[in-house]
Amino acid sequence: MTKTLALVGGAGGIGRALCSKAAERGWAVVIFDLPASLKRHPTPDAAAHHPVDVTDISRLRTEMRKATDSVGAVSGAVLLAGFAGPSVPLADGDDQDWSSIIDGNLTGTRNAACAVAPHLADGGAMVLIGSGLGHYARPN
Repeated sequence: MTKTLALVGGAGGIGRALCSKAAERGWAVVIFDLPASLKRHPTPDAAAHHPVDVTDISRLRTEMRKATDSVGAVSGAVLLAGFAGPSVPLADGDDQDWSSIIDGNLTGTRNAACAVAPHLADGGAMVLIGSGLGHYARPN
C-alpha cells in the first residue's frame, strides 16, 4: 500500500526536498501552496498539487478532501506554510501587515492542521515547521 505525504506550503525549497525524498521511497506526494508559489516553483512530476491559501480554511478543506479522494488517507503531513513580514520596530509596524502575518503564519497553521487531521491514516503523523524568526528577532 502506498503511503501519502501532504506538504502544506510545500512548493519552496524544504517542501521540494521532502517531496523528492518521499517520491524516491515510493510515497505519493501532494503539495498544497499558493497559486503564485506553485507557478514560481513548479512541483516535481512525482507530486500532485493543489493551489490554496491557508487563510481560507473552507478551500483548504475542499482541496484536502479532493486529494485524499484521489490518493487515500494521509500517512504523514508537514505543515510548512508561512512568511516573514516587514522588518520594522513593533511600534512602527502597520496594522494590516500585523494581521497578515498572524493570519498567514498562526491561523494558517491552525487551519492546515484542522484540514489535515480528519484525513490522517491510523498511525499517521503531522509535523509543524516554524521559522527561527519566531524565536529570535532579526535586527532592523
